This record gives sequence, structure tokens and C-alpha cells, in this order.
Amino acid sequence: MTAKTADAWQGLAGLIGITLGVIPLVMMVFGSSNGLWSLVLDDSAGALRWVCPLLVLLGGVTAIAILERRKR
Repeated sequence: MTAKTADAWQGLAGLIGITLGVIPLVMMVFGSSNGLWSLVLDDSAGALRWVCPLLVLLGGVTAIAILERRKR
């Protein structure tokens, strides 16, 4: 894998992590709905409203870290 390809995958992982992870979590902290997750999870989902964005965020950070190590 070339460095440019790894950078592109890192950018995609970051975009997904921010869009489906950080933004919904921030929206829930300030009392709004959970962003794009509201299409999949309704208000009665309970803890899944927090767990799903956290898992996406952790997956994005992990993917970025793995790709960074592969570039070296």
C-alpha cells in the first residue's frame, strides 16, 4: 500500500468517524436527537443511542492508527 492510498483511507475513516461518531455524540450531549443515527435508532433504543456512535468513533480511530503504522 502506498502512502497516498493509506492517506486516502485515513481520510475516509476520519470522515466516517466524525460524521457518525463525534457529531451524534455532541448532539446528544446538548439534548438534541442523535443525528443520522435517528434514521436507524429511535428514542426508545436506550443505551444503543450512545454505544453505536462510540463504536463507530473507536473503529475510526483504530483504523487510522493501523493505517498510520502500515505507512511506516
